[in-house]
Amino acid sequence: MHKTIVMSLVALWIIGITSLATAQEAAPALSNPRHSIKVIDPIDAGKPLEERLQARATFQAKDAPLQNFVEELGKALDYPVILATRQLEEDGISLQTPMTYNLRNVRMRTGMGLILSEVGLNYVIKDDVLVITTPSGCGCEQLVTRVYNCHDLLKMPSPIKKMDYGPRPLVVGAGTLIPVGTPMKDAGPDGGYNIDDLTELLSIAVDPDSWDDVGGPGSISEFKGLVVIYQTPTVHEKVEGLLNMLHKAGGIEEKVKVSR
Repeated sequence: MHKTIVMSLVALWIIGITSLATAQEAAPALSNPRHSIKVIDPIDAGKPLEERLQARATFQAKDAPLQNFVEELGKALDYPVILATRQLEEDGISLQTPMTYNLRNVRMRTGMGLILSEVGLNYVIKDDVLVITTPSGCGCEQLVTRVYNCHDLLKMPSPIKKMDYGPRPLVVGAGTLIPVGTPMKDAGPDGGYNIDDLTELLSIAVDPDSWDDVGGPGSISEFKGLVVIYQTPTVHEKVEGLLNMLHKAGGIEEKVKVSR
C-alpha cells in the first residue's frame, strides 16, 4: 500500500513538471508576440535607404509591441532605424503599444507608412537614418527639394488632334455637292500640351491645398523638362506615384527619374 502511494506521488510530480515545462515553452509565444517582416525583393548591401524602401515585403503581426516593430524593421531593411522615445513619451505613446496588421506584397515605404499611421506615428529620414516618431516631432512638415525628370512624359503624343477646318465640299441646292478646296483633316497628334500643363496637373491631383498658389507651403516650377518641387516627403511620395502611373499609362517602361 505504501509503495503504491509513493508511486502515485512520483507520477503526479512528473506530470506536474511536464505541464510546467510545456506552459513555460508556450508562454513566450503568448506573452511576447512578434512582428514578421519578410522582404520579397532582394536588397543589395550597397543600396541607399530610399531604394531599400522601394523593395516589396510582407508585414504580419497581432498585438505585437511597437518597440519590437522597430527592431524587426531595422533587420528587414538592414539599415539603422531609430525610435524617438523621448518624443513618444511627451505625446503619451507607449513602447508597448500593440500593433496588428496583415499586408502582403507592398513596398516597404507604403507598408511602413500605413502601419505607423494606425498608432498615430510617422517617419522621417534624417542624415540617412530612418527615424520613427510622432507627427509633431518627426519633421514631416519639413520641406525638401526634389527634381523630377519628365522628358519622357513630354515626348508622348497627345490624344487630342487639331482639326483643319479649311475649304471643303459645298452643298448647293437639293443636295448637289460642288468640291471646293480640300476636306478637313487631322493636323497631327500634337494637342498643344506642354510642361506647364503637367505641373498644373500635379498641383491639382496631389494635395491641392498644399501649394503656394493657394496659400500652402509647397511650390512647383519647371526648367527644360525638369519639374522642381519643394514639398513635404509625404507629398513627394504621392507626386512620384502619380508620375509613375502616367508612365505606365503611356507605355513608358522606365520609372520617373528623381534627384533627391
